[in-house]
Amino acid sequence: EHMFMATLHQADPRVRLRLVGYCSLRRDWKRIEELAGKCDFISVVGGDHPVPHEVIEGYIQASDAGIISYADSIVTRERMPTKLYEYLAFQLPILLSGNPKWKAKCDQSNAAILFDSNSDTSYILAALQKNEFYQTEPRQVLWSDTVRSLQKVVR
Repeated sequence: EHMFMATLHQADPRVRLRLVGYCSLRRDWKRIEELAGKCDFISVVGGDHPVPHEVIEGYIQASDAGIISYADSIVTRERMPTKLYEYLAFQLPILLSGNPKWKAKCDQSNAAILFDSNSDTSYILAALQKNEFYQTEPRQVLWSDTVRSLQKVVR
């Protein structure tokens, strides 16, 4: 993501990457800390310590877009990241790596732009500016939605 974000930042200096939350793996935190130190467009809130969920939600609401990108692995392939649901709940446009399961969830609301390291930055920046996301209200993104669905099954 760093190289992709660096390319976006070069194309439009207003682009910033703010990483919010706790990084539990020390080696990953050290890498993030090093990148943030070298790149003035990257900032970190938390990192080596947990961040209250209300604070995370505040940053989501104040953002223009969110990014969801994980290396493809057995661990991530079949999982749905919590932040996917959070971004959908707040109707935050999403820059999304190519996981088919995540894409299918986002396609329901036209919530995301797919990207990889070779993506056309001018296309992505134009799509973000055009802001034609969320033509349909996201469904089944809040815990309350899940509880209602479970209650119907249990009854």
